[in-house]
Amino acid sequence: MSVTASCSVVERVVTWSRDGSGSGQHFASVATRQGSYTNPEKEGCLRQTSVKCAIAEYSNRLQIFLTKIKHGSAQQQLSSLDESLKIIRSAWDLCLGKDVALHLCLQVREDGILECLVERLDASQTTEMQLAAARFLEQVLIKDNVEYIVTRMGMDSLLKFVVEVNGSDLARQQVNAGILESLLKESERTCLQIIKLGGLQSLIELCRSTDIGTQRHCAIALGNLAIYGGEEGLKAMIQMKAPDWLFPLAFSPDDTVRYYACLTSVYLVGSPICESAAAESGTLELILPFLAKHSPEDFGQQEFGHKQGRSKEWLRRLVSLLDSRRPEARALAAFHFAMEAHKHSTRLNSTDPVLVPDVGRRCGHQVAASAYGFDSRSRLWH
Repeated sequence: MSVTASCSVVERVVTWSRDGSGSGQHFASVATRQGSYTNPEKEGCLRQTSVKCAIAEYSNRLQIFLTKIKHGSAQQQLSSLDESLKIIRSAWDLCLGKDVALHLCLQVREDGILECLVERLDASQTTEMQLAAARFLEQVLIKDNVEYIVTRMGMDSLLKFVVEVNGSDLARQQVNAGILESLLKESERTCLQIIKLGGLQSLIELCRSTDIGTQRHCAIALGNLAIYGGEEGLKAMIQMKAPDWLFPLAFSPDDTVRYYACLTSVYLVGSPICESAAAESGTLELILPFLAKHSPEDFGQQEFGHKQGRSKEWLRRLVSLLDSRRPEARALAAFHFAMEAHKHSTRLNSTDPVLVPDVGRRCGHQVAASAYGFDSRSRLWH
């Protein structure tokens, strides 16, 4: 964001209005509002200084442990993996946006740690070492690092570890599902390769878990596959009866699990080859009642994994749902963009775009369900 003496912070806010024709309730627009800060130039400089200081501090701390991961004894490696995991998680939770965490993830790759982590997943390693390496790897699988693994290292070794589902090992279930969640948002080609190597079959088996953490990863992973997997990915989901597992996930006591089960369903029903199976699962009928009980603002704060918002590419792929003939799909997409808008209006992010270009205009079209809408508090009502 540029800093000038008279600059202001561009906030994305969501406004709602009733359709004048009386045919239903619709999203009015995703608008832009100008809000001024006192001495914005000073605040902008302070923020940039804070980011640089945080990067320097976190990077220096992390480097100590990365060195031990590569060259230390087995016990030093284990303790260093644990400390590195704490540092990465702390960075993701910072209010400074993604800058610090992304820098650390790139640092891990540039230091050759991705190769070390995948090597520690080998069956010749102790179970403790495998789990410690997998947990740390899960936290650093940003898009660039996933692309690096796919193009430079290959996924065979990683997928060999991930597809082994141990029903009695809860920690292993969670980390396997978490890794699949990250891998499935890289590209269509990567998604299809994961399916070929048994990743989708493993994911479906993990959906049987009653653990909320595992369910969250599974629901988001299925959503990522539906978004990034293309027609072939959707076909594979239908063949493996993924819609049958979306229905029980949509009844989970956890809101995040339910939300992404619904999101996956609207993607499936949008494909002619999947529409029938997705509709028969019954999940679509749960979407509007779910949205009626939640506001985008509140849900964005509580939703697992959404503290930093979704990537521009992820959001761009979601835009197509705004043109869906299904009211559930239009309502869910608009709800998500409202959630993203509120997220960026309350926290400055120096690297990510606020929203996908032109989404405001498209949200202004009739994208909510004919029987549902949003009031001035951005809450669905009947």
